[in-house]
Amino acid sequence: MPEHFMLRARTRLVLVLMTLGCAAAAQGATGVRYGVAPALDCEQAGKAAARGGWVEANGVAVEGSPARRMSLSFDEAVATDTIHAAMNGMGARDLALVEVQDGNGGWHKAWEGRMSAPAPGVEQTCFEQQLPQKQVVQGLRFTFRAAEDQVELNHAALLRR
Repeated sequence: MPEHFMLRARTRLVLVLMTLGCAAAAQGATGVRYGVAPALDCEQAGKAAARGGWVEANGVAVEGSPARRMSLSFDEAVATDTIHAAMNGMGARDLALVEVQDGNGGWHKAWEGRMSAPAPGVEQTCFEQQLPQKQVVQGLRFTFRAAEDQVELNHAALLRR
């Protein structure tokens, strides 16, 4: 095997490991991470799915700031009027703001407030928000209150209309 090929392969491996290390450090530092757990079988999501199909987020960026924030992107903009997400109990307790990104890149508030804490022993909870009208969305942003707890957002989707 040529030496320059091995050097390029080794360089790529080092870059991949550095990227993964930086992503893990950023997620750990902010206390927010995007999990890989399957979507929950929530009653609301099941009813909404009967009216259309869910489009899962596939891009994740954790933003470092005093507030813990996660931005999610989609392969394509989706015409929707419903947001759905699953998160751990700490996420439900600490969720402060959910925003949608329009087709021009602008962010708009979709929900703000406090969710009810899940019942004791409940590991995951669902968040679903109906938007005031059907709109084109290309991203979601979740902001969580500052706390020591690890927030895990396990899935986020838009209902295609």
